[in-house]
Formats: sequence, structure tokens, C-alpha cells
Amino acid sequence: MPTNLANVVAIAAGGWHCLALKSDGTATGWGRDNHNQADIPPGLSNIVAIAAGGVHNMALLGNGMVRVWGDNTYQQTNVPAGLSNVVAIAAGGWRCLALKADGTVVAWGAGTTNSNTNLVFGQNVVPMGLTNVAQIAGGWYHSLALVESGSPVVGVQLTNPILDTSGFHMMLPTRSGRVYRLEYKNSLTDSNWTALPLVAGVAGTQELSDPTAAGAARFYRVRQW
Repeated sequence: MPTNLANVVAIAAGGWHCLALKSDGTATGWGRDNHNQADIPPGLSNIVAIAAGGVHNMALLGNGMVRVWGDNTYQQTNVPAGLSNVVAIAAGGWRCLALKADGTVVAWGAGTTNSNTNLVFGQNVVPMGLTNVAQIAGGWYHSLALVESGSPVVGVQLTNPILDTSGFHMMLPTRSGRVYRLEYKNSLTDSNWTALPLVAGVAGTQELSDPTAAGAARFYRVRQW
């Protein structure tokens, strides 16, 4: 284990390696490194969540994009083109899962078209019609999805709301290993919420902010994954 490792807000364990996410949005890896899985890609920052597979890793960034590194035998580091608006990630033995804000799931890596038939069990084939997913998990040869009836909106009291020249700010009690996002509407009759960047929970009070807020009325909600 690295010395002086502190300010950790999330952890993940792979086959023979470990990952730690720090409160500054950077990650640290250690353990077996035969596929560079313990080496964090240079310059990788603004991380809000991490996941570790057998010999590969995933990082979810604050802008909803995904980075993957390590073993690529089954194309698990090849993030699908156009994948965005991701709010949660999970890694199986040789595959990746991404949960999008609309409650749908994207999967890639080992599972269907690989030459090693020991890995082909359809674990990266998302069931048709799967929606309203709130959490995901990846096992060695299988995947899980927690389905809920509504949006995962946080029902806690927000504190210290402030509107100043830099926008709207407020404080929220958060949990380590969870991801939060502030969303707004300019009118309750609007059909869609506008999403702001993802923020990692810190096992304490965390600030969420909207730098685009002005003096006009705006309605907010907080979602948690």
C-alpha cells in the first residue's frame, strides 16, 4: 500500500490490484501491474467514481465521460464511441458497465464475440427493455442492475444556499463512494432538467454549485447514484 495515502473517498479492488479515489479527483493504484492496471494514466483528473475489473480499471469523470485502462484482451478499454452522460460505472472480470442518467445501461468487453468460450455467457448483453436502473454491479461472469420506480432524487435538507456573483451554491451531506449531481429548471413547466457536473461524495458535507445561475428564479434538485 502506498505510504501517506490520505483523503480517500472511494476504493475498488481488482483481481490482484487496488484503487483509491482521493478527494482532489485523482486516483492511486497499487498491486500487480502486468497490464499497467496499477498505473494511473498521466493527467487523469476530475474523477468522481472508480471501478476495478480483473486486470483493468474504470474512471468516471465529472463531465459524465468514462476512461478505461489496463488489459484490453477483450476490448474492455475501448469505450463505445459517443458514450456520455454516465452517472455510475462497474467492472466485471473482463468487461465494463456504464449507467446513464436516463436509467439505461451500456456494456462492453468479454461476453459475446470472444474466441475464449469460457468467457462467453452473454454477460455484456443488456436485456431488452431494461430501464429505470439506479445501480449496477459486475461479477466475474454476470452483471446486476437495481431497478427503481423513479428518479434517484436525494431527499435531504440542503443548507447554506447562497446566490452571489459566482452563481448559486449550497451544501449537502454526502456519502463516500456515491456520486451526486445538481440539476435545475427555469420553470416547473419545463419538461427536462439541466444537469451540472457530477461531484463525488466525501463522507461529510460537500458543496454543489451552479455557476450559470443569475437573479431569475430557478428550481433545483439533487440526484445520487
